[in-house]
Amino acid sequence: MTLQIEKKKELKLAPITHHLLHPITVDDTEITELTFEPLTFSIYSGVDVEQDDQDVVVEEFTLALTGISEKAFDKLSTPDFNSVEKIIFRLVTKNAPDWLPGIEIGSEKIQLALPIVADDGRTITEIELKVPSVKTRKIYKAQPTDKQKQAFITHACSGLSEVEVGKLFMPDWNQLQVNIDNFLNQQAGFFQTKI
Repeated sequence: MTLQIEKKKELKLAPITHHLLHPITVDDTEITELTFEPLTFSIYSGVDVEQDDQDVVVEEFTLALTGISEKAFDKLSTPDFNSVEKIIFRLVTKNAPDWLPGIEIGSEKIQLALPIVADDGRTITEIELKVPSVKTRKIYKAQPTDKQKQAFITHACSGLSEVEVGKLFMPDWNQLQVNIDNFLNQQAGFFQTKI
């Protein structure tokens, strides 16, 4: 008898790049592509995504994630802007499995598409969620603002500190919120069918 140990395939998030259809030149430097740093929850929280002009939102995210200047951003062609806008939209709205197919997502455990460094220096590659109790739900509902409710329940269910939550890749944050929302709104049978 031979014992076979199946090694987990290592999943790695590819860099997010956009090759410019129309390269631009800024201060004698030609820019042919934009490489996006991962959008973290702390960066997302720093942008007013509710403002009326969504082009301004795209610009703020692009400057923060690519490091290009406002001068360079203004030189982008409209088709390149439209491509950048789509990348930003995906970063803000999609969940981890949309960015990294094959990632393991359960109702009480989430594998992170982009691991983070914890406050104590260890690397967090997955989050084991704690199902909130009725008491936790009452405290959650008593929070005065939606932002405070979200911060409280995220910490209560994930055990992550505010700084650690801020480091989460936005698609990981989105997946975490889906799971927490399920805890708060789904009946027991929803989870039993997933076991």
